[in-house]
Amino acid sequence: MKNIEKKEYPSIDMEVFGKRLREACELQNMTARQLKAQLHMGSIQAIYLWLEGKRLPNLDNLYALSKCLGVSMEELLEERNEKPETLKQTEMTDYGDRVLSYWAHLR
Repeated sequence: MKNIEKKEYPSIDMEVFGKRLREACELQNMTARQLKAQLHMGSIQAIYLWLEGKRLPNLDNLYALSKCLGVSMEELLEERNEKPETLKQTEMTDYGDRVLSYWAHLR
């Protein structure tokens, strides 16, 4: 049997994201209700789940959050000791390549 190399894919820590989002909101004195209004969302439930670190926003909402709070998407997503450049694009799937390309375009 062939020895198959296991690829490791980057993952986002939802708890770290929630903490970073709360910090960014506090710095801007923005409440969850104000975020709901800024993002034109129908329900506040999703925002509370983001803040609690139980869910992640989709890419569109992540981009909108970064603009509303005046921080980059990377600042919200990455742990302070990690850099997005450490991700090797060759290790990503085709879908991951498209997401990274779109993300790089937004910067």
